[in-house]
Amino acid sequence: MSIKKKVATEVAEMKIEEVAELFQKHATEKKAAEEKEKQYKKLLIEYAELHKDEFDGKTLKFPNGVYVEERERIKSHYDEDLLSVQWINDFVNNGGDDAISIKFDDKKIANGLSANAEKLLAKIDYEIEYETTYAAYAK
Repeated sequence: MSIKKKVATEVAEMKIEEVAELFQKHATEKKAAEEKEKQYKKLLIEYAELHKDEFDGKTLKFPNGVYVEERERIKSHYDEDLLSVQWINDFVNNGGDDAISIKFDDKKIANGLSANAEKLLAKIDYEIEYETTYAAYAK
């Protein structure tokens, strides 16, 4: 008998209330396990932040297959109320054409633009901030 048929037979022999009870039990156990996982992940990340000297490059490796990776992403801030069609036109015509679409391409801006394009960014209080994040996972 295949596993699907066996499970289907077991479930078919149960009252729906029993199925609901088992579902509730497993959902509650899963929620508790996920909460514990969050706590342990937080502890691993706090440890990693304090022990950067133990990293191999951007990765902290534990013997049991748990890893904590250091990651960076670019975040920008600017006053959207200061954007106008004319401002966008000026920005594109002053060397910013490769750095704008519907959203700013923050990575291209971080790598540098023409002085005129950078002045236009300053007019809307555009800033780039590097944010370090960590991700913990098990293999």
